Amino acid sequence: MLYNMCLSEDCLGLSLKARDKLRYVSENFIVGKSVCNPPILELVKSSQQAESGGDFYAFLPHGFMVNEKVKETLSPLINNCGQWIPMKLGNETLFFFNITSLLDVLNDEQTEFETFEGFVVGIKKYVFINYDYSTYPVFRLQGNYGNFPIVTDRFKEFVEKQGLSGIKFKVL
Repeated sequence: MLYNMCLSEDCLGLSLKARDKLRYVSENFIVGKSVCNPPILELVKSSQQAESGGDFYAFLPHGFMVNEKVKETLSPLINNCGQWIPMKLGNETLFFFNITSLLDVLNDEQTEFETFEGFVVGIKKYVFINYDYSTYPVFRLQGNYGNFPIVTDRFKEFVEKQGLSGIKFKVL
């Protein structure tokens, strides 16, 4: 089974401290490619999100942000799916997981797309091709389909077994 990985309402929201870094982030972290020598970006708490936290933080929907303890917990499972990019929140180092595993696994003929003026803006009903996902417990869809993280049962069960909080899973 595959799931959309979504943030819980109680996760702490983060923003870039320097707004002039938005272009760098959008050009490098949204495209699904590894970033060579990324600068250490500074973060601030967002006033638009809850303050209580959890193990996952709200930052970019194309990957996920965690603390060092969660990074070390998840790394053996997902290191082949992307790269960890360190960022600073005050004195604390957080890690953004830049998902670089982009898979072309949608059955385009049977998937129901949401369109606006001829452009795909979302997916109403996912239909996946038969694929062995064991190598990629976390991935994004190749193409412009929202690009939110998709995870397998293996990832979901691992997160739940570890008792990690701040995310929820929606069956696709």
